[in-house]
Amino acid sequence: STLKKNYQNGIKFVLNLKESVRGLAVGSPVEFRGIQIGEVLEIAMSYDTKNRNIIIPVVISFDLTGLHFSNTFVNFEKELTTGIDRVKFFIKKGARASLKTGNFVTGKLFVDIDFIKNPDATPLTEKIPGKRWSKYPVFPTISNGLSEFTDNMTTTLNNLDKMLNETTSLVMKIDSKLLNDLSGTLKSAKQAFDTAGTVLSEDSELLQSTKVTLRELTKTLNSIKRMTDYIERHPESLIRGK
Repeated sequence: STLKKNYQNGIKFVLNLKESVRGLAVGSPVEFRGIQIGEVLEIAMSYDTKNRNIIIPVVISFDLTGLHFSNTFVNFEKELTTGIDRVKFFIKKGARASLKTGNFVTGKLFVDIDFIKNPDATPLTEKIPGKRWSKYPVFPTISNGLSEFTDNMTTTLNNLDKMLNETTSLVMKIDSKLLNDLSGTLKSAKQAFDTAGTVLSEDSELLQSTKVTLRELTKTLNSIKRMTDYIERHPESLIRGK
């Protein structure tokens, strides 16, 4: 088996991330199109006293020993002799870093490096305030909308939960009032039936009709009770329609 690479002595850059880094950790991989080329060495939090905001510097390290060049122009290797020069060359060609989700279940993130179509739209020399970070060149980043997506999903789920609770509450109130009304009606009808039974003969058409009506009322009341009990146990059925 192959041993895990040690990226501690690789080419170091710093990212200036403005979105949440929850799920990113020291040791998280830095990848280029699915191939690991580095890892996260440090995640910090720094307060910019000039702009009065908190920034999140993330130090990453590259190992480009496995990178091979083909069809290079004559002076390429002479002009770009160091690893940092070569990484900066790729940055000028549009290489940008962003956070990606490696596992939706665990929420783990990794740093993804890839080329964008319009590299001029993002700055190349966005300095991070503080002497501690000045020793690292800055690798430009782009937002992948992960935070916005997460916020939208959270809002949607909260709204659904609120709607479910409100709908359940409304149905419970309606059912409760309906059950009370039906129970009162059924009770009155039974009393009337008892009274009628003392006056009418057993084979009276009115008495038979009243018996049928009472049976139907009882069935309806039982059905509503069963529906209410089911909704109490499965309130999500109001959303799914089952």
